[in-house]
Amino acid sequence: MLDRLVNIDSSLPPAAPEPCQSELLPVNDTDWDKGTVVPSEPLYTKSFSSVTTVGSFAQTCQAAHMLSKVMRHKKARASSQDITELLPEAQHLHQALSALHTSIEGSESDGTPSQTPEPSTFPALALCCSARLVLYNQYACNEPLGLASNGPIALETELQKVGLEGIKAIASSTSRLVARDTGGCPLVARFLYHAATECAWFIKENHEQIMYDALEDILGGLRSMSENWGLASEYISLLEQEEVLKLIDQDVDVSSSTSTF
Repeated sequence: MLDRLVNIDSSLPPAAPEPCQSELLPVNDTDWDKGTVVPSEPLYTKSFSSVTTVGSFAQTCQAAHMLSKVMRHKKARASSQDITELLPEAQHLHQALSALHTSIEGSESDGTPSQTPEPSTFPALALCCSARLVLYNQYACNEPLGLASNGPIALETELQKVGLEGIKAIASSTSRLVARDTGGCPLVARFLYHAATECAWFIKENHEQIMYDALEDILGGLRSMSENWGLASEYISLLEQEEVLKLIDQDVDVSSSTSTF
């Protein structure tokens, strides 16, 4: 998992090999502690279920595996002069990650259904969302994707649409959920940093208040985490260098000037 996480922004191949096809997921903590005999679910599966018995650690394994698939897809896209054949794979990755996201948000650490995610699921959620952001950033821009055909095809347009919508939803909603209670886990820091940069992009483009609010929550989460983990402070410094923090200050200044009238 750490191997995949630290190599998100690099072009280096993973140091750890991919799991074998017969690899099984860990059982949830409750059944493990009780010594209960339960079915072992495979890592490789055609779909993710929202009604599952896997725990948060197993879901983190699933998310890391999907992140690895997205990183391979990104590498293939960068080296291909015609990505037409990669578009269906991108669509399948989007569908699988969306299903995994729903599965994580709908379960607790022991695998039982939940109305709201608990902090123990946030590392899995952060890895899953990091994979989604990496994937969507490949297709969301309204620029030619390097197709061999003479013009854009329907799937290209669809991927641009789901990419933009996915980035917006993750930045404005999921990131705020994670930031409000990071659980002191440093594995979510990189995701919060990436979400903050996406919020900054939307703010510069559309000046939407929801993105200002999301960015403020994300920075609050990183600052809270920085009390125990220096990694969070490093990400805050990067955001300062990229002038993302100024956007919050500008929002405060605008609110103050508006309230004087």
